[in-house]
Amino acid sequence: MDEALTEFYQLSDNKDSFFGIKKGEDSIQFTWEDEDKWLIDVPYDMTNFICLQKFSDYNECYEIIKSIYEGAIIKEIKNLIKVNIMTNNIDSITNPLKRKTRFLLDE
Repeated sequence: MDEALTEFYQLSDNKDSFFGIKKGEDSIQFTWEDEDKWLIDVPYDMTNFICLQKFSDYNECYEIIKSIYEGAIIKEIKNLIKVNIMTNNIDSITNPLKRKTRFLLDE
């Protein structure tokens, strides 16, 4: 666990830098989006392009990583939202202004 937390801590502050963990058949990825904004991404049903996602801050990511090494089930992490990654992104689902803007652009 300590090695994983060190790797996460040392991750670059460049957009799209990421850290991943594979546990059995499940995996989770933490992608740096912006200052203290991380995208948590869990493949869920890739036949239908569904991932479980949410945005988080550094501290929550750290706690999630610890909990995984202590036995937590990746797909049961709190507040993950199902996202069809072919038609949406977590930002457009959770941010009504972006959802409206996207709709207007698509017309």
